[in-house]
Amino acid sequence: MLDFEEYVNYYKKYKRCLGQMQNPKHTLSERELKSKYEKYIKPKKEKTQKGSWDDPLWQEVADKVWKRDKNECRLLSKLKIDNPDLYLYFIKNNMKSLYTKLDLAHIIPRSQSRILYYEPSNIILLSRPVHSNLDTYHDPITGKAITKEEQEGWWRYIVGGLVYDSLLNIKSKKGQQV
Repeated sequence: MLDFEEYVNYYKKYKRCLGQMQNPKHTLSERELKSKYEKYIKPKKEKTQKGSWDDPLWQEVADKVWKRDKNECRLLSKLKIDNPDLYLYFIKNNMKSLYTKLDLAHIIPRSQSRILYYEPSNIILLSRPVHSNLDTYHDPITGKAITKEEQEGWWRYIVGGLVYDSLLNIKSKKGQQV
């Protein structure tokens, strides 16, 4: 851990503060530097955030999902078999680094069901653009805006109607809004 003088010297040399993601837009005063230094040396909270990689339950669920989905995007795996032309369209129109980056995606969003938060059947692997598009009501392949019903259709295609309906059933039985 640096003392305040070393922290200031680092700022003067690199034009940014330790622990900061961006360079400040203006030259920081000594008061501003002291404030940033205090944040820098302040101990981090020990509380584990739900769903973070420090959460042992989340790690356990994530490991199950990664193994079950064989480290592949569920949609792209399905398209490769069901519709090779659509699969190739997706691959051609996205940078390789985007579709190789995989996210753990909740089918029933976390905001709609706390009960399904750690449920492995509610979590699948999706490539980053597919996940982002589905979450924002966009076609996961073309990126064009879609309706809630079309989004539901994609989920039903990806995980199957029975799984999707069972998740909705669990959500509604537990007194959650559908």
